[in-house]
Amino acid sequence: MFGRSTPDQRRADWLSALAGRGLQICPSSFTVPVELWGLLPDARGFHLLCRGVTVRLDLYDRQRSRWEIPIAPATARPEDAYADFAIRPLAHAGRLDERPEGARLVFDDPDHPDERRVFDGRARLGWRDHEAGLLAPEGAETILLQLLARDGVARAA
Repeated sequence: MFGRSTPDQRRADWLSALAGRGLQICPSSFTVPVELWGLLPDARGFHLLCRGVTVRLDLYDRQRSRWEIPIAPATARPEDAYADFAIRPLAHAGRLDERPEGARLVFDDPDHPDERRVFDGRARLGWRDHEAGLLAPEGAETILLQLLARDGVARAA
C-alpha cells in the first residue's frame, strides 16, 4: 500500500487509506511526528496527537469544528508570517470541502474535548521516552483505529 518512493507520495497514500475508512483529514495535518485533525464519519471532530509515550485522541461535537483562516495585514509582504486569524464555521457541517485558502481545522475550546482517549505506550508497550513521536504513519493508524474501535466509528480495511 505504501510502496511509492517519495515522502509526499507515501503521505498521500496514507491519507487516502484513512479516507477509505471514512475519515476526512485536514490538509494541515502532519505525518512526522504524527498529528492529525479531521472529521469522523459521524461528523465529530478529532485531533490525534503522538508525543512522548502517549497517543491522544480528542473528540469534539460536530458543532465545535471551525476554520482558522490567516488574515494578511494591508502592508504584508509574501515572506511575512500572519499573526491575525479569523475563525469561521465550516461551509457544510460535517464536511471539509470548500476549505478557505491557508485555513486549518480547529475546535472551539480545544483544551476541553468532549471525550479524550489515550493509548499509554509506557504501560502497553514499555515505551520510555519519545516513541510515540517516532511512530510511522502506519503505526499511528493502527493505534488510531484501536482508539476509534471503542464505538465502532472507523470502517475496517
